[in-house]
Amino acid sequence: MFDGRDLDFRGADLSSADLEGARVMRAALDGVNLSGADLTDADLSDASAVGARFDRAEVMRADLSGVNASSATFTDAELGGIEAINADFTSADFRGADLSGVAFWECDMRSADLRDVLLERTKFYKSLLAGSQVAGASGTACGPCQVADGVLLDAEDLEHWFRDHGAVVRIVPMDPREDA
Repeated sequence: MFDGRDLDFRGADLSSADLEGARVMRAALDGVNLSGADLTDADLSDASAVGARFDRAEVMRADLSGVNASSATFTDAELGGIEAINADFTSADFRGADLSGVAFWECDMRSADLRDVLLERTKFYKSLLAGSQVAGASGTACGPCQVADGVLLDAEDLEHWFRDHGAVVRIVPMDPREDA
């Protein structure tokens, strides 16, 4: 298992790398090309990945808690089951990504591009989606989430918000066994 904790990888080309189970918490990944990489079960918590490229990467069940992935790209990536608590995805590009089972807990997702993403019980618990594009997104999600500063929506209201922005997303109740 690769251990890159606290290391500086800024600007590196790690495209198509096998980093399954990698431990890169607190690493500097700004501008790194991870396109097509396998990051299944990786721990990227508290890493800085500003502008990093995760296009077509497999990032399933990874820990992205506390990561700063503002302006990062995740187009067509497989992100099923990731956990992201207090992460920054401001202006990140998720177009066409599979976000099934992803838990975005209190994440900053302002101006993120979520067009054509697949959602399946995707949690946006108290995440900020103000200015995000969601047209073409489909599936199911759990709220509540902020769609503008100070505007927290859930249930029917959140479902209407998605629909009004071109998405076909059904809001389902969060499993009461899950901590919020």
